[in-house]
Amino acid sequence: MSNTFLYYISQILLILKKESLPNLYIHDDDKSGGVIVNIKWIKNHHKR
Repeated sequence: MSNTFLYYISQILLILKKESLPNLYIHDDDKSGGVIVNIKWIKNHHKR
């Protein structure tokens, strides 16, 4: 994965967070360039 790809994904996730997923925790770590998403919340959300 390239940093650009991760950047676009992080931007999409941030938009989703602002618009429809207020309970989704997204942490953008500038040091590693990675995006950590609360996968547990996503799994629980899709089970409903």
